[in-house]
Amino acid sequence: MDQDEITEIQQSFPEDKQLCQSYLRGLVGDVGSRWETVGNLIYGFKEERLAFLVCKQFSEFGKGGYEHWMGLMYEKGIGTEQDPHVAIEWYWLGASIGDPECQYEIGYAGISGLFPNSISQSEGIRMMAASADRGYHKALSFMGMMYAVGLGVERDPQKAFSYYCKASEAGSDTGIQNVAFCYQHGFGVTQDIRKAMKMYQGLADKGDVEMKISVIECRRMLDEQMHLYV
Repeated sequence: MDQDEITEIQQSFPEDKQLCQSYLRGLVGDVGSRWETVGNLIYGFKEERLAFLVCKQFSEFGKGGYEHWMGLMYEKGIGTEQDPHVAIEWYWLGASIGDPECQYEIGYAGISGLFPNSISQSEGIRMMAASADRGYHKALSFMGMMYAVGLGVERDPQKAFSYYCKASEAGSDTGIQNVAFCYQHGFGVTQDIRKAMKMYQGLADKGDVEMKISVIECRRMLDEQMHLYV
């Protein structure tokens, strides 16, 4: 980091010294506190350039946990010029030290064919599976989708359902929705429309309009079943 960037960081930090110290404590804390601090800089205070410079500085100091942020900022052009190729380099760096979010990004890029010259589909699948093995909810949902449709792997509804359940247990709303879909249609598991409706209702209670529609669809399916037995 050159002197101009250091000066820019010093000038960009909030004038409130107490707030400044709070940021610094967060940035040198554990990975969770770093993520929260950088996220606040970007999305709370709209200090995108400052967030980028801070991440760059700490990554150069050998502080782990910034690789995904650096990749994301280069990918989206947050606080710096957009450069997908540099983003991938950062994701690779994070993936190489076992960062599940970076592994997911590499996996997604490889499976989707975004960088065919640098990431093969087989490499993408391997990285996605590695991320899922570490319990990352997005990777778990994506692996479920892959087995559901046979994307890069042999189609296997039971494995798809298993991955969806793991994503749901990790707290993913997408995972919960997919598990509910499987119960609704008997995909990879014995059909249980009532269980599906209960799961959809939980998501609908959070304000998800589409899930409210799914609840109505489940009720319609139950009504049809009732008429079959009359």
